[in-house]
Amino acid sequence: MLKKLIKGAQKLVGDILPGDTEKYLGTIVGLATGNPLLAAGAGYLGGGTSGAISGALSGYTSPGMGKLAGIGSFGGPKTFLGGLTGASKVGLGATDIGQFFLGQAAKQGPLPAGATEAQRLAMGPVKGIIGAGGQFGAGIKDGVLTDKMGFGTKAALAGLGTITLSQLMGDEPDESIEEPEFVTTTRTLGGDGEYGFSRPQIIYPGAPQKRGELVYDYGTIPYYAAMGGTPEFPRENGIGAIEGPGTETSDSIPAMLSDGEFVMNANAVKGAGYAAGARDDYEARRLGAQKMYETMDQLEAVA
Repeated sequence: MLKKLIKGAQKLVGDILPGDTEKYLGTIVGLATGNPLLAAGAGYLGGGTSGAISGALSGYTSPGMGKLAGIGSFGGPKTFLGGLTGASKVGLGATDIGQFFLGQAAKQGPLPAGATEAQRLAMGPVKGIIGAGGQFGAGIKDGVLTDKMGFGTKAALAGLGTITLSQLMGDEPDESIEEPEFVTTTRTLGGDGEYGFSRPQIIYPGAPQKRGELVYDYGTIPYYAAMGGTPEFPRENGIGAIEGPGTETSDSIPAMLSDGEFVMNANAVKGAGYAAGARDDYEARRLGAQKMYETMDQLEAVA
């Protein structure tokens, strides 16, 4: 159920946002809020796992923007959940481009007696994306401005840059289908009876057809009935008869035919087989298909 809800939300995000901009959703949310957890969730909806990672990294490195900084956070600034949700950034969001990248210098004046952690943070230097306290490359350790950026910030920036670059330089999606993706299964697809089709069966992408507990997905791959399929998309079982899910009258297998062709139903095939001496349905299918091929060859010769 949860998986369906997530997939539905991902589709909604993809439909709402223009082009392929949804893959940058996590990064945008992270830069705006400075909330790693919120940005990771948004990134997953927009760009899957890589979107979640880039969202979390951007939320970690960003000071947040204005009143959006730390939005959705919970827990104290120094608690685990507070750090995970950007609680220390509440009220300290950048108000201009300089503060966003280089942070803010410490405010002048003494701290009031019994100052809270939030008040201490508000008076001290604030980190930006690539600096702290208004200085490029600076960092903050235990509330004190240092001349070197912390290792965690450097690693986060490197990871964020790598992922963003790969997203920007990624190949354009090829919407044409040259070879369909497929999966195979050895479960019986045509039933559990004597004549059930239990060979590995190609399941093609497209609109699914449900039968029992299995889902058969055939899509729009052409099926050439006249020659029994193609090497890439085989339909016949070596003797010409078609095998697949469904019954002999369920019309479960799609086919593409040519002008003037005529298709015999399953009973006609078996009837030809019994007329040729078949002893059961399986043998009737084999003999019936052979007899019909012989007849087709003879008739083609005089056409």
